[in-house]
Amino acid sequence: MTQKGLDVGILVSWTKSFNCSGVVGEDAVKMLNDAIHRRGDLDVDVIAVLNDTTGESHFIILFKNVVLIIHAVNLKGIAVLF
Repeated sequence: MTQKGLDVGILVSWTKSFNCSGVVGEDAVKMLNDAIHRRGDLDVDVIAVLNDTTGESHFIILFKNVVLIIHAVNLKGIAVLF
């Protein structure tokens, strides 16, 4: 992933055994936000993406007064309360 901004991450290529058409060259944060909003039952926004040197990304999601940090590969995460 090439990080172009706090909330912009362009997928350059898939790693490990993951593959999904139509994603390479696209903004993963925008795609995740669009998918969440299409559901219509979640009031959350992805506000940032963190990309580390091992090629794994974490999405930071704002939900009311809780910040969730979600690992993009295994979807495990932590919540930080404010």
